Amino acid sequence: MFMKKSELFLTFLLLPLDVLAFFAAGLAAYALRLHPLLAEIRPVIFNLPLERYLMFLTLAAILWVAVFAFAGLYGARPRPLKKELVRLFIATAAGMALIFSVLFFSRAFFDSRFIVLAGWLFAVVFLSSER
Repeated sequence: MFMKKSELFLTFLLLPLDVLAFFAAGLAAYALRLHPLLAEIRPVIFNLPLERYLMFLTLAAILWVAVFAFAGLYGARPRPLKKELVRLFIATAAGMALIFSVLFFSRAFFDSRFIVLAGWLFAVVFLSSER
């Protein structure tokens, strides 16, 4: 079965759009953690400059795209929206598990668990909306 040009074009756009949605989710989580209302409830006691966070976010995006590719989210065959969203949720959960594993086994200390968890929630919402 051959794909229409529009379907092929949209499939081609998925990867860069996913990366943009992932970065938007990460930046939204970072901004939320530093928001004065949240900082008033739980003061920010970590030192995580945006430049360092963006480096982490870039590495996480690469891992995330690899997980999405492995989960078949960049396949050429269109799927019903419900199946696509279920696969997307499972892949984002797997991506988060991979990120937590890397942080745990590398003994790297990440300054804010809130940012990681909020980033995952934002990623689910942003990626679902984007697709």
